[in-house]
Amino acid sequence: MAGLPSLEESYSTICSEMGLLRNPYIMEKLRLTDKDAAQTSSDVGVTVKIPGNTPIVPVPRVTDSDIVAVAQAVNNTFVTGLDLRFNQLTDLGAQHLANLLKETVALRYLNLMCNDIGPQGAEMIAKALHRNDTLKRLQLTGNKIGNIGAMSLASMLQINNCLEDLDVSDCDVDTQSLVAFATVLTWNKSLRIINLNRPLLFSQQEETTVHMAQMLKMNQHLIELHLGKHDMKDFGVERLSEALTFNFTLRYLDLRCNKITRDGANVFQNTSRTTDLWKYWTWLQTE
Repeated sequence: MAGLPSLEESYSTICSEMGLLRNPYIMEKLRLTDKDAAQTSSDVGVTVKIPGNTPIVPVPRVTDSDIVAVAQAVNNTFVTGLDLRFNQLTDLGAQHLANLLKETVALRYLNLMCNDIGPQGAEMIAKALHRNDTLKRLQLTGNKIGNIGAMSLASMLQINNCLEDLDVSDCDVDTQSLVAFATVLTWNKSLRIINLNRPLLFSQQEETTVHMAQMLKMNQHLIELHLGKHDMKDFGVERLSEALTFNFTLRYLDLRCNKITRDGANVFQNTSRTTDLWKYWTWLQTE
């Protein structure tokens, strides 16, 4: 990608103009990205990786003040991915990223796993995606966005027709949010993968599983669904099994860490439509 602007230089210049301190860890990561970009075809793009969980040497994690300059520096035509997992971004940082999502013409992947983004931050990101037509994958794992944030994302899926992979696992999503996702996915034609692991459920009636089953009867675009830690029992598995006889696209169903017994597993495995899906799920878990 000869001739394209250096990310490190852009970041340094923006910090100088805004009176911000340069983060040496960010500069090093941007330098490495520039090196990768120089060896990459211009039509492929690069992913800027600034994780805050390096296993050997502790690093200064990215904060809200850092992300202001980073978001502006990566807003160009060759950065297609931004990995900011395990940092210290809050709702303020999410606002700057939302502004990036409104302006970007290239970003396809955004990983915000295990930051400190709350309901308001998720709501701002969701609103930005109303008008974004590039982002394909959004990972919010471990951010406590709660019901407000999750409902905003579910509403966004009614408008956005570009996002293909959404991860809101371990985000304190509740029953209302899961029902909203199931309702929206009944008609959404773009999403291919959704991770809804570990919601906060207090009912024993398995209403959310019933809604997911009803969704699978209608949805013919989803290929991967994660429903781990849903306190699901044999009744819920039977509903899913019945629904999958009408579904011809789902290829991976994650039911880990539920309360399914041998009887529920046998019902699922013996359903004519789900036999191949069961084998594929088992194979993925044992590889």
